[in-house]
Amino acid sequence: MKKLKIIAITSLMIASLAISASAISAVQDITAQIRPDYIVEIDKVEQSFENANGDIVYPILYQGTTYIPLRAVGEIMNKNVFFNPNTNVIDLVKRDEELYNNTNDTTTSSSIPKIASDIIAQIRSDYIVNIDGVEQSFENANGDIVYPILYQGTTYIPLRAVGEIMNKNVFFNPNTNVI
Repeated sequence: MKKLKIIAITSLMIASLAISASAISAVQDITAQIRPDYIVEIDKVEQSFENANGDIVYPILYQGTTYIPLRAVGEIMNKNVFFNPNTNVIDLVKRDEELYNNTNDTTTSSSIPKIASDIIAQIRSDYIVNIDGVEQSFENANGDIVYPILYQGTTYIPLRAVGEIMNKNVFFNPNTNVI
């Protein structure tokens, strides 16, 4: 009987360690690159991106995948963006107004530093992104699952996935850094 108790307690401890380990791996620090030199165009219109505070933010490159800020994606798609920090769920919900295109060009390209630099960000496999009530999963160009990235309070998602959601083809020109 005593052996059964020891086995049961040991099994519970191992299970609790496995659960703790999986919770820890939901947030992973990474080194990525901020890419102010990347130009993102949608239907030949250059896009600029802002965070929730209205500050200009730039694409991030991580393991060959370019990420753009989710809030800006919501603006481009004419959606409101809501984040629930208790559940880590981000909802993009259709607005009632006319389609909005983010063509804000208040910053000229000559005033933006065009140098890529390394940053520390986080992969957030614990974030759930819903668009109009449908949970999204994201893949890179190779078909591998990728997760949102969190950098300085802004959540980024893969540009290719955004293109697919919007029924757009995604192309990268390495000579001009235009996507």
